[in-house]
Amino acid sequence: MAPILAGMLGLDVSVAAGIDTDRFGTFTREIARAGGQQDALRAKARAALELDPNADFAVASEGSFGPDPVIPFMGIGRELVMIVERHSGAEVAGTDVTRDTNYAHRIVDNTGDGLEFARQTGAPEHSIVVMFADGDAPDPARPIAKGLRSLDDIQLHLEAVLKQAGRAFIETDMRAHHNPTRMKSIERATLDAARRWQSRCPGCGYPGWGIVRRVPGRKCGWCGNPTRLPEADVYACGRCGHEVRDETPGLERADPGVCDYCNP
Repeated sequence: MAPILAGMLGLDVSVAAGIDTDRFGTFTREIARAGGQQDALRAKARAALELDPNADFAVASEGSFGPDPVIPFMGIGRELVMIVERHSGAEVAGTDVTRDTNYAHRIVDNTGDGLEFARQTGAPEHSIVVMFADGDAPDPARPIAKGLRSLDDIQLHLEAVLKQAGRAFIETDMRAHHNPTRMKSIERATLDAARRWQSRCPGCGYPGWGIVRRVPGRKCGWCGNPTRLPEADVYACGRCGHEVRDETPGLERADPGVCDYCNP
């Protein structure tokens, strides 16, 4: 993040040591996230400004992972990176949504299956979490082993849980410093945030001018019926509400393969 923000925005970025970000929610569920992803993101950035009264800007990231809404057996990640300016109060968030994630979990009743899961999801380059199982779900109220990288450590903790409970819940550690794949997503979201900060509203000059929604309905190249592809992009300002509709996407006809009439 730091090289991107330094190169594009001239910001000198350092880690805000002393903030316990677990209080905003944990991936391992022992602390629920208060509010939505954007709420936690804003809270992190504001906490950094409170910690360092000399900082003019704060930058924070917040990830969210789950099943892909289109292909449920695949995982999907949504990364947000927010830039907050202390004096103006301006907030700009960049986004990266990707299927390039190792997000996964499994319940196992033997160490062999658990170690195979760890290898398939990227260990030892990516860390693993071992938890007790509560039915078909994890049990965050019982001891949790996080940040396990070596296969020996993973096996040791699996054996301990299996000995006590007979089943273990094993999952990928989605904390950024334990997940190189997620780091790449944060990098892309940071690039998006920096570009948005540079993009100013033509009405009031506020940063963050960009696409806020896409309007479906691009016409099919064969039959001319509307498809679910965008026919227009809507740009908007987060402060004054100024909007511009760009119909450039709709100028190129949609491939008949995505048309519900030509390809039902």
